[in-house]
Amino acid sequence: MSDDRFLRMFDGFVNWPARLSKEGPFLDAILKEAGATRVLDAGAGPGRHAVWLAKKGYRVLAADIAETMIEETRRHAREEGAAVEAVRCSFEEIPGLVSEPVDAVQCLGNSLCMLPDAAAVRRSCAAFGRVLRPGGALVLHSLNYRGLRATGKRVSRPTAVPGGGLLLKVFDLDPGAVRVNLIRMEEKKPGTWNAEHVWAPLLALSREEFEGLLSECGFGGFRAWGGADGSAYEPDVSYDLFLAAKKS
Repeated sequence: MSDDRFLRMFDGFVNWPARLSKEGPFLDAILKEAGATRVLDAGAGPGRHAVWLAKKGYRVLAADIAETMIEETRRHAREEGAAVEAVRCSFEEIPGLVSEPVDAVQCLGNSLCMLPDAAAVRRSCAAFGRVLRPGGALVLHSLNYRGLRATGKRVSRPTAVPGGGLLLKVFDLDPGAVRVNLIRMEEKKPGTWNAEHVWAPLLALSREEFEGLLSECGFGGFRAWGGADGSAYEPDVSYDLFLAAKKS
């Protein structure tokens, strides 16, 4: 599996205008409450959140381990006339590249669950803590794996691809393991379809596990939501988990 292929195909699932219309104001409210002006977007992907925040007046540093995503962030920032600093690095490398403390760190898009194990998540959260000022805000997002298993909603609705074709997301929910499969189907001629398949393992951490790891890294004051609409987090129902914390 190519990480680059996975990232590009995954980005094809996202209706960015619709997503940002919900997640943008949700994040903005949390950041304003924290008195944030300088924000680190860790695991920024194509930089859509970073650019949205920059256009709202935040000073934004976008970091991602994939060079293709950093290139996308820079391209999108240029197109939107937004001032976003973008650097290629892993989560654990962030402290060596941040020259001054930030007021908030956001890590969205299920990014932490792409790491290999809980120890890597803990090291990454510790890195976030090292660049945050005291009292700074951390906002994390992951899928709610307990809810996925409880509802059995393994298959997404097909998403149309610009220029033709369909994208499908399917979760494997084996005991003790989760992986996400992305399938792109394109009809080359009537009745003849080509299919491209990429996949990635996911670390199925619960809210309690995240809070435990964050507590070890000096975070507290946890709040959780089941979606960017501000809905309550319901462990057996919510599709998403948004978790906010403060650095002690």
